[in-house]
Amino acid sequence: MIGKLIYCSVELEGRVASLYQELASLAEGREQFASLLLKQIGLESMVHSEVFRSLGVSLGLYEETGECQTLIGGVWTRVEEALSKIKQQGKSDVRGVLKELVSLEGFVGEETYHRLLLPLLEKVLRDRDSLRLAKLVLEKIIQDEGFHEKAVNSILKY
Repeated sequence: MIGKLIYCSVELEGRVASLYQELASLAEGREQFASLLLKQIGLESMVHSEVFRSLGVSLGLYEETGECQTLIGGVWTRVEEALSKIKQQGKSDVRGVLKELVSLEGFVGEETYHRLLLPLLEKVLRDRDSLRLAKLVLEKIIQDEGFHEKAVNSILKY
């Protein structure tokens, strides 16, 4: 279960990174600072994806699956729909997608990583030092997700 969840976290963060990069490109030229912030969030999301991949591989728990829709649930669907919407409609629905991302960022950090992944890591990692460091990595990602939520809210008020 944890290997699949780590894999799906890698995939989810990768999709979110792509979504933010698309949004940054659409904002470029018109709203430079919004574009810059969206690029930053996209880059951080890509880092999260790589950190999850490294975590899974180093634990020997990285398990590819086609069940991410089921494991992650509505968040997965909403990210897929937002990506599709931006690619099809472009600038016309940027605000709608950003509004959707505000709730997603908070939910992913709190629900998926804090309430689901962290307890599973605690069950798998027996070594206290390894667990402490893994928790620190996860807490940083959760903190970043909170920043992303705040940043997107700020862009919406811009």
